[in-house]
Amino acid sequence: MKTYNVGIVGLGTVGGGVYKQLTKKAALIKSRTGVSIKVKAVCDKNAKALAAAGVKKEQIVNDYKKLLADPDIDCVLELVGGLTFAKTLTVEALEAGKDVVTANKALLAEEGKAIFKAVKKSGRQIFFEAAGGVELAVDRLVQRG
Repeated sequence: MKTYNVGIVGLGTVGGGVYKQLTKKAALIKSRTGVSIKVKAVCDKNAKALAAAGVKKEQIVNDYKKLLADPDIDCVLELVGGLTFAKTLTVEALEAGKDVVTANKALLAEEGKAIFKAVKKSGRQIFFEAAGGVELAVDRLVQRG
């Protein structure tokens, strides 16, 4: 059975919810897809948000670049919102050989040309759904193999 490791950057309302659902529904996802999804790392500067979501100490990464440098992480979930840092994170994740899942519609609307150029150059993929549909996007990514 394949294990698919994800790193989450941004643990606000959407990120916290995604973390909780991926952890809570890990067995269900595994039974439906045949793939074990593991949240390997979570990066957020807000210690209260990390604690509120129940993130384990060994999952916490204080610098997103460490998360990108981890060769075991297959996919980065960009859940920070906004444009500037979100674009930097997305492009750097693709350049680091990671697939990306985002719920950031503004990022795609404003920076789509640059993002899709980075996708093409990296040979990786970006998945996006309407806000709140990140779980579905991760599920689709896993099914692709």
